[in-house]
Amino acid sequence: MSLLIKGVTKHSELTDVLPSDHHTKTTMAVAEIASAMNGADTGSIPAIYLEILYVAADGASVLDHANLTAAKAASILDHANLTESKAEDIWHHANLSLARRNAIGPNLTTPNKPLTFADEYTWKTASSPGTAPSGIGGDSTKIWHCDGGADKVYELSTTDFSVVRQAASPGTIASGIGGDSTKIWHCDNNATKVYELSTADFSVVRQAASPSTYPCGIGGTSTKIWHGDSDSDQLYELSIADFSVVKQAASPGTAPYGTGGDSTKIWHCESILDKVYELSTTDFSVVRQVASPSTFPKGIGGNSTKIWHGDTTADKVYELSTG
Repeated sequence: MSLLIKGVTKHSELTDVLPSDHHTKTTMAVAEIASAMNGADTGSIPAIYLEILYVAADGASVLDHANLTAAKAASILDHANLTESKAEDIWHHANLSLARRNAIGPNLTTPNKPLTFADEYTWKTASSPGTAPSGIGGDSTKIWHCDGGADKVYELSTTDFSVVRQAASPGTIASGIGGDSTKIWHCDNNATKVYELSTADFSVVRQAASPSTYPCGIGGTSTKIWHGDSDSDQLYELSIADFSVVKQAASPGTAPYGTGGDSTKIWHCESILDKVYELSTTDFSVVRQVASPSTFPKGIGGNSTKIWHGDTTADKVYELSTG
């Protein structure tokens, strides 16, 4: 495969590693360009070079090539001269293999630049600790997780989703969990209750009846509680004082199996439509939506910079891009 490069006149460390007859208009092999990029100072790559070189298919082929290290490929995607839309086009092109994306991903300074909303961090996805992941949430420093089959609640590592600690859940069908580093909100759809759990040992701090009969999904922060119910098909803000309903609205689908977020973002998932949403904190209307990474999304949470997600068909937990 060859690439056509036009009108590159600005000298840099990159142009220094290219033969002089390539500085105006020529055709180069992908391997040659990858080698040239690998030897260049990424910080001095001219915008015109990046924008002309990186037609999505061509750019993906270059970043996929073994002559370019994964770290250098990541630095090119991170570079300010490469627009976000161009980086997204390259990242999602078929010429950039999944294996290569998984090699580049951990090196990205700003993964939300090449990734779009709710894209899976495929290099970070892991098997869930149980076989029925039913809730997940937290913030940038903590992941709270529950499993409805094992009836357990967990703290998971934000690095690799390994189990940090675990305990029995207070009910018999754990169906949602979230919060932040200082609060854990939890619900159980057999007990039809919502709880605050201790961040120290997962014991019950307080509890109350849920607003409807099939609580599924809960999250928030020390100052907000977001909650969903699959019988009423309603989404709620609950009071942090007594779990009473502050406001409610219809969910975007009929199986609202995950709701979480913080004071500025609500993340939501729907298990029949297989979708992930950002919802308005004002009225629960849909801000944006995409297909979920698997076929039975159940559990979502995080904050404005993190999305933690689970799927009970795949038995996996994910970090998703906030886009």
